[in-house]
Amino acid sequence: MMPKLKCVNKSQWEKNCTQRRRDAKNTQRLHPSWFFFAEPLRLFAFACVFVFYLLACDSSEIKPVDIYPEDMCSHCRMAISDQSFASEIFTDTDEVYKFDDLGCLEKFKEKSTGLKIAATFVKDYETKKWLPYERSTIVQTSIKTPMGSGKVALADSGRAKEILEQFPVNN
Repeated sequence: MMPKLKCVNKSQWEKNCTQRRRDAKNTQRLHPSWFFFAEPLRLFAFACVFVFYLLACDSSEIKPVDIYPEDMCSHCRMAISDQSFASEIFTDTDEVYKFDDLGCLEKFKEKSTGLKIAATFVKDYETKKWLPYERSTIVQTSIKTPMGSGKVALADSGRAKEILEQFPVNN
């Protein structure tokens, strides 16, 4: 014999369902204690990410990148072995072209007329620090450079004259 099923009327069934929903919502509110700190932590994390994003976007100044032993000249494909003669071109699409000699830099510029250059940096011959190309003095000397151009960049124009007198060009 089968047990008789008790029929529940519609209103009783709706009450039971509503009560179950309330119970489910109440159990969702009972989280571990760390949950009560989750919202402030989320806001703090969002604020940190936002601040770092603003700081990263703020630096619109282009800065030269380091040259590593495995880097090769973008013109002649030789390894950039002597930092005294290194140079770099940055394009408006964030590409970086590195050179081992100022002669290579100039030849590359001549060949790449359609290239939109955002910045050019050269290394000071004496200090080996990066200089913007516009603020440097480039002199033709008899100094042996990697590709034999003899061109060196200096920050000080007075010092450039001294280097030119010390290493005059042999015609």
